[in-house]
Formats: sequence, C-alpha cells, structure tokens
Amino acid sequence: MIQKQRKNNIKDIAAICQVSTATVSRVLNKSGVVSEKNTDKVLKAIAENDYSPNQRSTPANIIGITVEFQDALSSPYVYNLLQAAEDEASNAGYDLLILRNERLRKNEKYLSVYLKSKLVSGIIILLSTMTDTFKQKLANDRFPHIILSDRPGGFSNFIDDDSYEGTLKAMEHLMKLGHRKIGIICPVSDIYYTANERLRAYQDALKKHNIDISPELIFDESHTNFNGVYDYGYRGINALLKNTAVTAVISDCSNGVVDGIMDSGLKIPENISVVSFEDSFDTTQSKSKLTTVAKDTKEMGKIAAKNLISQIENLKTRKIPSRIIIPTRFIVRESTSAVNQR
Repeated sequence: MIQKQRKNNIKDIAAICQVSTATVSRVLNKSGVVSEKNTDKVLKAIAENDYSPNQRSTPANIIGITVEFQDALSSPYVYNLLQAAEDEASNAGYDLLILRNERLRKNEKYLSVYLKSKLVSGIIILLSTMTDTFKQKLANDRFPHIILSDRPGGFSNFIDDDSYEGTLKAMEHLMKLGHRKIGIICPVSDIYYTANERLRAYQDALKKHNIDISPELIFDESHTNFNGVYDYGYRGINALLKNTAVTAVISDCSNGVVDGIMDSGLKIPENISVVSFEDSFDTTQSKSKLTTVAKDTKEMGKIAAKNLISQIENLKTRKIPSRIIIPTRFIVRESTSAVNQR
C-alpha cells in the first residue's frame, strides 16, 4: 500500500486546484482579484494537505492575541493582561502578535490556515462577543487557543472570572448601606458573556430584595455607539443621576462615570455611591478611590500564556478542554456610603 504524501509546496497546491501558483499566492496574501470559487478551492486544498505558507525549518514561536475595539490598547485592563501574557511568553521563548477579532471573523471558514500563514502557533482570544462563531471553529480544529472572559461550549478552552458572585457581593454591600435605587451601566445583552453575568447578578439581587427592575435603573445601550469607554461611562451616568448608587460593569469606563458625576455638581459618595469593575490604576488613583469588584488581570494573562504554550508544546493537553475560573475580590474604598449618612 502506497502511503499518501503530503503536498507541502505552492506548486502542489496549484496543481491540485488546477490554478496557477500566482493565484494561490494571491489567495494567501489577499492581493489581486480571485473568484470566490477558486479562493474556496485553494483554501480547502491548503487545509486538507496541511500546507503552511512561509514554512520555516524551525518553529516561529509566535502567539497571537486578539483585541476588539479601536481604543483597546489604551485600556488599563487590556494593558495589564497583555503585559503579563507577554512576560510569560517571553520567558518561554515566544513573541506576541496582536490581531483584531474582525480578521478572525472574516477568515473563519479556513481559520487555522489563516493563522498558520501568519506563523501563529496558538492564540489568546480577548474581548470576543458571545455571537462569535470562530471560537468554535478553532476548538473543532484543535488549534491551540485560550478564550478569556467567555465560556463557550464544545471543545473550547477558556479562562473566566466569577463575575456573577462578585456582583452579588457588590449589590449586597449597597443594600446593607440602605440603597434601593441602584442604577447599572451595562451594554446590550448577549454581546459579552461577563457583562451578561454581571447584569444577571444585579437583577437577581434586586428580585431578592423585592425591588422592581425599572427601565430607569438600567443604561443598556451598546458601548460601540459611543466614542470609547470613557464617553460610554460619562453619558451612562448622566442617564442615571436620579439614583442613590450606580455600578458600571464595563471595564475602564469608571473615569467617565466619576467625571460625569462631578460635572453635574454632585459628589461621590455624598450624593451618589459608585461601584466599579476591575481594579486598574484608574480605580485607585481617580478623584474618588472606587469601591471595586476586582479580578487579577495580570494573573489571568500569565495563566493564559502558560496554558497556551502547554497546548502548543504538548499534544496530550489538547485532548481535554481547559476551563479555569479565577475568583474576584470585593474591595471597599471611598466611593460608597450609607444613604442615611447624607
């Protein structure tokens, strides 16, 4: 029996597809015009024959990490996570390559081929949405990956925090201080898993205390409709100033919340108590040190890189999905006070 040989060069792929090597090159580089039929044919042949463009004699040792919105790299949350992941990867001999989630969506059909063309050995997925299906594609292909702040099913690997429990602690803290009109700044449901969990905990806490969930308590517009997360927080709080307390579930929008309150002539916590999420430099050094539901983003970045490198270097670790939950910490600072102390 003759063993089937792998087709490992561009000429072989061109021959299989009955196209020119120039056509294969244009498909790989996304340059020039190639029909959809030929594009699919080339990508299918590449996937089936395990062809890796830009093959090297030694591994490139590159880890991809994705971001979503335009100002993500200025986010303290993203910065801390990237720094920790880069330190861990560098110690193991790997470099990080930043990619946009949008690129993964566009190349979902042959996603593993696309990532290999970028010499990426594995990928950390950050700030993806609940509706993104490319994550399941990676899992099905057994491509080394770790998804942060989401819990997709199937064979996906993920790291998340216990946002639900953290939010319940924050709500109980505000309830014990006598607050009953508690607003929340939260994006439209079903965009981000973590935000959904925080909103669910908020609603469950109100129900537990027999408080009606009024539309006036929730600012739930999509954060993508605004000029960054600062603007989202600023405009969100201005819609909720009639409440005695507010919690903002989107990372890094706390500065906008604080400035919005101060610009309205109100004071924190004398007029309105504030609970933020994450524990960035902003929450500890802002004009009012914020009570916070904190998660260790540096630890999350470190664990993500370490887990991914293990998948890359040890095939056995890819056989069992990795699911890691990191606990949150509730930190009381200066931004919350009792209603009867006002």
